[in-house]
Amino acid sequence: ARWVVGGFVAMMLLTVASGRVLGLLPLSGLFSLVHVICWSPALYVLLKRRPFLQGRSPYALWSGAITAVIIFSFIFDIPDAAIYLDHMLGIGLIS
Repeated sequence: ARWVVGGFVAMMLLTVASGRVLGLLPLSGLFSLVHVICWSPALYVLLKRRPFLQGRSPYALWSGAITAVIIFSFIFDIPDAAIYLDHMLGIGLIS
């Protein structure tokens, strides 16, 4: 749970800092990129330790649900982040 909360806090701070300090355009791809960067450590820990397989406690149910939500959101976030990076860096591979 600490990794999930830490990912959420890091996501908020990184989103604000990217706009104010780095001047990045706040397009949806930026939010997808920040989401992938900040939630990947939590997803790694959840998949490595698998607390959702440790019985039927409220924590096991919550960890299973949050793992599923993160994986499902990555289905959309990873392509959006790649498109955003391609656009911002001017690579033109995905156009």
